[in-house]
Parts: sequence; structure tokens; C-alpha cells
Amino acid sequence: MCTTCTTLFDLAATNVALGAVVASNRWERFQDARRGISRLERELRTWESNAAFVRSMGLEPLAVIGAPSAVPVLPVTAAADAEVAPPAAP
Repeated sequence: MCTTCTTLFDLAATNVALGAVVASNRWERFQDARRGISRLERELRTWESNAAFVRSMGLEPLAVIGAPSAVPVLPVTAAADAEVAPPAAP
């Protein structure tokens, strides 16, 4: 179909489909938040399901979709360093 022949029905159907996808994703996030599942756990679960699909096609997941999300490293503050540092010699 040409772009100038797009009907109102085509636009409405597309908007309904996109709205359903967005609502489904938000609902899943809401349920995960109620269960106490973090964003990182959700991303890792998604990566594992994508990796299983890629493996089913006989491909290597790391080469195709890359490495899974890593645990974020928290910055070390001066207060945390002071607690861990040994006492100064007199």
C-alpha cells in the first residue's frame, strides 16, 4: 500500500496495536515491581530468553546479541574509604 493511500482505519489499527504492546510492557513491569524483581533481573531474564532463541537457530548469543547486562558498580565515597582504611600509625 502506498503511503498516500493510508486510510484512517490503517492508522487506528496501528495505534491500537502499538498501545497494546506498550500496555503489556507496563503491566509486566508493574507486576515485577510488586514481586520485588529489579530492573537488572528483568533485563537478565530477557537476555536469557533472547539467548535461548538465538541458540535454537544455531548461533552464538554473545556474537549476535552481545553480553548480558552487568551489575552496576557503585562509586566509592570518602566515608566508605575511611571505614575500610586501617588506622594511621602514631
